[in-house]
Amino acid sequence: MINDINLIQWNTNKRYLLEMEQEGFAIPETRLVQPEKYTVSGLHALVQDFFPSGSVVLKPSISGSAIMTHRVTDTSTMSLDDLTFLKLCTQAGEYSFIFVCTSLTHVMLKRPKEGDYRVQDIYGGFNKLLDIRSINADTLQVVQEIFMSLQRRFGEGRVGYVRIDGLITNDRPFVLMEIEAIEPHLWLETGNGVDEMLNILEA
Repeated sequence: MINDINLIQWNTNKRYLLEMEQEGFAIPETRLVQPEKYTVSGLHALVQDFFPSGSVVLKPSISGSAIMTHRVTDTSTMSLDDLTFLKLCTQAGEYSFIFVCTSLTHVMLKRPKEGDYRVQDIYGGFNKLLDIRSINADTLQVVQEIFMSLQRRFGEGRVGYVRIDGLITNDRPFVLMEIEAIEPHLWLETGNGVDEMLNILEA
C-alpha cells in the first residue's frame, strides 16, 4: 500500500471537504444531509431552502466516478442528496493536479461532453494535458498548500500520490472539488509522473 491507511480512510467520505474548508480552502457551497431522515417533500424543501433557484448537484458522500450523482437543473423539481452545481464545470472545465511523491508532476484539464456535466471518460468527457507553466501562480500556490496540508495531517512520506481536483474562477484562484487518494486515474500514460511512481515502488 503506497498511501497511508489513515489517508485512505479519511478520503472515503466527502465530509473531508468541510474539514478542508475549515482550514481556509474554498470549496463549492455544500451541505451534507442524511436523506433517509426525510420524506421526498421534506428533502425537496431542504434543498430549496439551501439553494432556492438554479442548478444543484446531488451526490452520495461516499461514491466515485460520478456514480449516483444527479444534476437538478431546477430545485423546484427534485429528489435525493447535495452540492451546489458550478457552471464552470461545463464551461471552463475541471482541473486535476497530480502529485507523485512530493512533486506536482502534471496537470490535466477535464471537460464534459456537450449537454452533460460529468467529466469522466465513461460519460463522454475528454481531457487535455496542460503545461504547468500555463497555470496561474496563485492557483499553483493554493494547490501546493492543499498538498502540504495533507502532509501535515498524515505525515511526510505518507502521501505517495494524490490527485487534487478543482475549478479556477475569476474571483478565486482555486475551488477544491475533490481530493483523490484511492486509486485515482493519474494519467501516467502521458509519461508524466512515471519515474516518480517507480521510485516509490522501488523504495
